[in-house]
Amino acid sequence: MKFVDLDDARIYKKLDTSGLYQRIASLGQQCKDAWVEANNWNIPASYANVDRVVIQGMGGSAIGGDLLSDLASLEKSPPISVWRDYGLAPYVNSKTLFIASSYSGGTEETLDGFKRAIAVKAKIAAVTSGGKLLTAARNKRLPVFQIKYIGEPRTSLGYSFMPLIAIVCKLRLIKDKSKDVAEAVSLLQKGNKELSPEIPSAKNQAKKLALELHGQIVAVYGSGFLSNAARRFKGQINENSKGWAFYDLLPELDHNSIVGYEFPDGASKNTMRVIMLRSAKLNKRTLVRYDVTKKVLAFSGGKGTLLDAKGASPLAQMLNLIQLGDYTSYYLAILNGINPAPVKVIDFLKDELAKAR
Repeated sequence: MKFVDLDDARIYKKLDTSGLYQRIASLGQQCKDAWVEANNWNIPASYANVDRVVIQGMGGSAIGGDLLSDLASLEKSPPISVWRDYGLAPYVNSKTLFIASSYSGGTEETLDGFKRAIAVKAKIAAVTSGGKLLTAARNKRLPVFQIKYIGEPRTSLGYSFMPLIAIVCKLRLIKDKSKDVAEAVSLLQKGNKELSPEIPSAKNQAKKLALELHGQIVAVYGSGFLSNAARRFKGQINENSKGWAFYDLLPELDHNSIVGYEFPDGASKNTMRVIMLRSAKLNKRTLVRYDVTKKVLAFSGGKGTLLDAKGASPLAQMLNLIQLGDYTSYYLAILNGINPAPVKVIDFLKDELAKAR
């Protein structure tokens, strides 16, 4: 592999021609702005009378719903789930709060579900920047939170996550998260100072992690309220670094995945790296499993890196690890010698799907 010096400022100007770094660094400000905007946005009080919440979206537009579901799982709330597909979850009905989330407003799976949600008379809201979803929602006089941020769906997490938290808080479906949001924003802003390209590799956790993962297939492990932080970490390696990555969840993976460390022969030692997202707030028995699972991995010659979440609240911890994953995937892209922003294969896929209509 060609040597790349992550402490050489010139390499970022050469490869990151669209300035993706600035968009990654904007997460804290996004969360702050989106939280204020969403709390000043009106959602009908009648929407509180629901049995469940369903967010429909794909890719970067769906991850906010996943994170909301993890956050809500820590308290008594209606079930919150994400539907990533065409059609509509069969349990959506007039007692469901249905939120269509599509950054572009043109995601065909989400638009399909949106139309079907209207037919079953669900309580519908939309989160989008424009496109067909914005037009359709306005035509039906449905509440729309319009995203003004410009960037890739995966770099707009603050705007796909904070409005969802604000909606369910305003409807009193979960407890108010104002203090937690403030803590998370402060932690993210601090993280920018610690993880930016100006900070040398010797003191930069994201650079160190990227150097460790370079040239490897990555498995990201999470658990409980960090389950979808692991999904996000994995997805950022896919999209930013253009690399193979997977995610898995404790304690379930201890009942199957750990048996597969043995073959192909040498894979655990030579081509695989495991990242384990951990918090002291997780189930105590699950925390024991983290340590034992790392030992089992070591028996096969593999390496597991434990990443402990910073912050006091679950929300701050989730976003802290997500930020670390975002920066790590960015530095991995630089080590791979590529521009992290384009996702050419997704563009190709959309073009081919359009031809098949």
